[in-house]
Amino acid sequence: MQMHSRCARMLLVGFALSLSSIVQSFLCAANAALPALPASAPIVTPLRSYRDGYVAPSAIATDSAGRVYITDSALGKIFVRDEFGRLVSVKSGLSRPLGIAVDAAGRIFVGEAGTGSVSVFLPDWSPLGKLGQGAGEFQMPNHLAIPTSGPLAGMVLVSDSRADLIKIYSPGGSLIRQFGGSGTAVGLFNFPSGIFVNADGEIFVADQNNNRIQVFSPVGGFLRSFGRSTLMGLGPFSRTQGLTGDSSGRIFVADAFQGTVKVIDGQGNAVSTVARFGEGPGELRTPTSLTIDRNNRLFVVSPGNTRVEIFGLDAFSDPKGLPAVIKLLPSTFERNSIGVVPAGGFSINPNVVVGLVRVVGAAPEMILLESITANGVPARHFKGIEISDFDGDGNAELRMTFDRRRLVATLPDGKGVVLVKGSLADGQSFEGSVAVYVAPGGGGGPVPVGASVGSGSGQELEGGSR
Repeated sequence: MQMHSRCARMLLVGFALSLSSIVQSFLCAANAALPALPASAPIVTPLRSYRDGYVAPSAIATDSAGRVYITDSALGKIFVRDEFGRLVSVKSGLSRPLGIAVDAAGRIFVGEAGTGSVSVFLPDWSPLGKLGQGAGEFQMPNHLAIPTSGPLAGMVLVSDSRADLIKIYSPGGSLIRQFGGSGTAVGLFNFPSGIFVNADGEIFVADQNNNRIQVFSPVGGFLRSFGRSTLMGLGPFSRTQGLTGDSSGRIFVADAFQGTVKVIDGQGNAVSTVARFGEGPGELRTPTSLTIDRNNRLFVVSPGNTRVEIFGLDAFSDPKGLPAVIKLLPSTFERNSIGVVPAGGFSINPNVVVGLVRVVGAAPEMILLESITANGVPARHFKGIEISDFDGDGNAELRMTFDRRRLVATLPDGKGVVLVKGSLADGQSFEGSVAVYVAPGGGGGPVPVGASVGSGSGQELEGGSR
């Protein structure tokens, strides 16, 4: 009888375990069959733009401190702003800089198309060396990505666009692997450009001239693709350039042909768009590169408008310095001449440039003149009335002077930008800029103030298609 009871209990336990296994298998199958929740459209808030006197802004990156790095391939420069928007440094002397990325240690990686290399710098711009074999390692180092987490953390990914390859390097700069090749079949490329690596190590590549985005495993194995090629390139993606993503699993795609940023999920499903084609505030022309900073702000390089547009995403923070309205008299110079024809009867000492500064939301009396610089040139007191509505616009300004020769020495021939920075008595900082023009010296007479300087819009955009 006891044996029968024991057998009965064993049968019951076995039945319970079997039932539990069946239920667990059913639940797993049900969960596997459930589709992933769709990504929600970001709430987009247009904020402002950066205009540093770019000629061909190409790519952008951010670091863990919130600094933003912007390459200009035509000027051979990189502009660096802190998270408050203040211009903190400009790196010159580069050979057609395109892609840029910053690793967790603050090292700066710059793709230089002129030398076919990726140069590596310390945060103070001290050179460390180059990836791989150095010069000639790449046909066109176009876009870069350095994941900070996941299986590819610290690795340097480079899209070698003209070689139709994605190359992966160790943190020490050695080539680990490459994948791709020329063609239209899956896994092949026709001018790969933007790269983004998600938290799982999946590598998203903008296959520009095939009008699609391809996704690969951390070791370069093909996983999936989305998009299609059409006669006019007006499919889901056309002339895609930069890629970035956020913690919500959304992918942001710079569509250069359609002049917008498309938002998709990791499977390629359309979610929404950011901005539209145009020249107005918050609008884009030929967007090429984009990044999201630690404050959840989206920065988009818009070469067609020669500026960088900034958008807040969802719940974002927006640290910034106070904006300032700047006027310089004169604003047009001849490099080797001190003669200037004054405008409107405004008497100008030929050895100085007169500056008018108005900080939005602050009284002129709050401005510390001793803190003000224009392209690093310190301001000096104006001999006479310093605060008044000098330009007749209904707002009082603080008037000052700058040494003309020193200021002109900071500018290139042709169009340029003077960046004026300073502080208020309460410790807040401000910044503003003004466009100027420098005619090469060596001929002619004085240059009239306000002379037409032309538009110079016929630039070649690096980082585009072949």
